[in-house]
Amino acid sequence: MKKLAIYCLVLLMLPLAGCPLRTMIPVDDGSADVQPWLRGRWREVTELSRPAAEWFIERDLRKGNLTIYEADSERKVNYGFAHHAILSSLDGRTYVSLNNDDPDGTDEGYYIYELRKVNKDEIVLEGIKANKLPYSASVFELRNLLRVNKNNSAIFDPHECIVLRRSYAPSTKPFD
Repeated sequence: MKKLAIYCLVLLMLPLAGCPLRTMIPVDDGSADVQPWLRGRWREVTELSRPAAEWFIERDLRKGNLTIYEADSERKVNYGFAHHAILSSLDGRTYVSLNNDDPDGTDEGYYIYELRKVNKDEIVLEGIKANKLPYSASVFELRNLLRVNKNNSAIFDPHECIVLRRSYAPSTKPFD
């Protein structure tokens, strides 16, 4: 589970405590467009005590879908293992449903984050608190939770906030 958090987007590093909301379903199938500025290399902003993870984000063929690869310590992208993320637009906000294909099946599902663009070189992913919905919640329940709480900062888990800064200029082509 913590390994997934490291792989997160866009999403998505070792949590300080727990994990964000995990559901069986994404917010939707990809209603938000993948903007060109989002593609490319991103580096996690971390405390000095732990190394920063680096990610390469590519647009998937389907609308609102991303493929996220981790870069190794030598900054080479590992194309052997990818995470799938879905961008959803709901009431003027963008959410990321990060799919965890857990091999042992214990943490399968979608982790839900709100994505905020600080500027073209920095994004913030805020995890929704895990106890807000059951794992088996319906799409209606998930979307309703996000709509009702869109202006409520208490819905976010302060330990699940991830800041990413651009590591290289945007690119649609792998460069390793």
